[in-house]
Formats: sequence, C-alpha cells, structure tokens
Amino acid sequence: MNDNRTYTEYRKNYKKLFGLKLPNMDTVDDLLKKLDVDTLNQLRKHIILHLFKKRVFHKFRLLDKYFTIAIDGTGIFTFEKEPYLGCPFKTSKSGKVTYSQSLVEAKLVLSNGFCISIDTEWIINTDGNTKQDCEQNATKRLLDRMKKEYKRLPVCILIDGLYANQPTMKAIRIENNWEFIIVWKDKTLYSLQEEVAQHREQNLVISQYQQKILNQYNSIEKHYEYDPEPLSNITCPIYYLKLEEEKKDIRPEKDQSFTKFVFMSSMPVRSRNYKEIIEAGRRRWKIENEGFNVQKNNGFAFHHKMNRINIGAIKNYYICLQIAHIFDQLFTLSLNTYVHCWCIIKNMWQFVCSALTILTEYQPTPIDDKKYNYRY
Repeated sequence: MNDNRTYTEYRKNYKKLFGLKLPNMDTVDDLLKKLDVDTLNQLRKHIILHLFKKRVFHKFRLLDKYFTIAIDGTGIFTFEKEPYLGCPFKTSKSGKVTYSQSLVEAKLVLSNGFCISIDTEWIINTDGNTKQDCEQNATKRLLDRMKKEYKRLPVCILIDGLYANQPTMKAIRIENNWEFIIVWKDKTLYSLQEEVAQHREQNLVISQYQQKILNQYNSIEKHYEYDPEPLSNITCPIYYLKLEEEKKDIRPEKDQSFTKFVFMSSMPVRSRNYKEIIEAGRRRWKIENEGFNVQKNNGFAFHHKMNRINIGAIKNYYICLQIAHIFDQLFTLSLNTYVHCWCIIKNMWQFVCSALTILTEYQPTPIDDKKYNYRY
C-alpha cells in the first residue's frame, strides 16, 4: 500500500471512499506489534456470529443440521535464525537448525464454495525451546476453545487421516458432543479394516452404482460403498463409507482419471444420507484449495513476511488476512446480478485499486443512501 501513496489521486479517492486517510504501513506495523491479538480474534468472532444470526450459512448445512468445519495444519514461514522465542524448529542429521512457524486453522466449508475462517491455533513452544509443540496438541486446544465460543452450534468436524486416533475422536464426539468425518487412509487402523472385510463377506456392506453422461464423449461413473453397521471402537460407534469415481472419455488420446475416497463417520449411515455424508467429507479438501491455496496464490500474500521478529504482529497480520478473505467471499460468492457483472472476479480488486489511481473526479455514493441485500 505504501507504493500507492505516491499517487495523489489514489490518496484522494481512498479518503473519499472510506472517509479515512490512506494509512502508512510502517505505522500499521507499529500498531499491530502492540495490539492484543485477542482484539482481532474477537472481531472475527463477532463477524462470524453475525453471519450465523442472519442465517447466511443455514441452507448449506449437512443433513439440514450440521455446520461442516474443516480443520487442518499448514506452515506459513521458515527462518534460518530464531526469529522470536518459542518458534518451533527442526534439526537435520547434519546438525542444521531450521525454524518454521505453523498453525492449525478451522474453516467453515460449505457446498456453495464458502471457506470461512472460524478460529486459529498457533503452534508455539510456550516454555521456550525445551519442549516442541505439535499439530495434535494445537488441534486439541483449538477444539476446546471452539466449544466454549460456539457452545450450541451443531458441528460436524472434517479432518485428515492424521487425526484418526482415539484422543481426537473422544475430544470431538464425547467431550464436545459434535460429529466427525475423518479421511480413512490406506494401511491404517488394520483391525477396523478387517472388520469391514468381515461385514463385506457377510453381505452387510451395501454397494451402489451411478453413471452420469456429461456429453457425447465424457461420463462419470461412481461406485459407492457403505456399512450401516457400526464398527467396533472404544470411544464411539463409527461407520465406513467409500466412493470410487472414474471420469471416462471415449477418445483414445484423452486421459482417464480415477479417484478414491474412504471415510469414517460418527453419524449413522443409511441409504437416505450416505451420499450427502460422502460429499461433506470431500469438502475437507476445500480448506487446502479454496482456503490455503487461494490465500497463497491469488493475491492475499499469505507467505509474505509482513513482520519477521514480532509474533504478535505476525498473528495480527494473519487474522487481518482471514477477515479480508471472509469479505472477499461474501462479495464474490453472492448470487446477486450486480456482483456477477464483473467479468473476471479474480482481478476485480486489482481493477478497483487501478480505478482509485486514475479517476480524477470520483464522487462515491454515500453508503447510507443505498443498501444491498446479498443472497447466497
């Protein structure tokens, strides 16, 4: 933003549009160093609660009841030297120490494309460098805090196979009274896989086939498999589901694609809901695609080190990014015609910034004079 300060028209138009002077990013950095991280966390929470109150997300609930929240970890920065006390590190076989900052993120992932940041837990060595924090511990802290902040919210947690263990299942199903869908990776939980095989031999596992013709060349074949009988589990009953999807093209020069999805779910699986549960499980990957990848590659500067030595400022910059991404989605995913008049949504914000730079007689309409009702 400091580059835009050199353009007189940009500064003038910015003040006309927002009623504020264009901030100097050095001043912003000084502020974010001192600002309590909980302040911006509470702002994000206030936005989310307001959207729940307005029932923006309700039509996209799983089984007309559960809000699907994906949880996943990601790395954001790496450093050659210790940037601040408590930054996690790894030591290679050669003795080289590399510092890296990671976090665990919870995002509300819905069928219309929403990938809304709900909460964030940072992986930090709270006792200095004597004991390393890890993704599993951070996830447990995140789940505990989310239950306190969203006590009455019916939630289904979508998580990776890394969390297919008794402590995580207990935290979600027993302690929080939430449901879960976990990716079931190959060569894991052998005893449960053997039980599924036994159920299959006993004809308890149900298979379904579905074909969809896309055009004269392409088709999609889906092979579903689910077990309505719960599998043996110490913590809670779990149910097995699988989808094998094959995209076919009759033209020999074209490549064919095959994907397999296997899940375990705490929700009883029946003929009326197995497809919806599987589709919800597939949305777990939205946190990587519509979440992390968009923020890394589509102009949000996810990996840019706005601050390198102050963990408070780093956290505040990250939360500001998440809030900005929330508003971006609320605008770009709207069904309203005045939103879809933009030809290229990806470049919309660059167009706005360019317009503020070149317009000389810009007079924005007062915000109070016109109100928009966004639909999703």
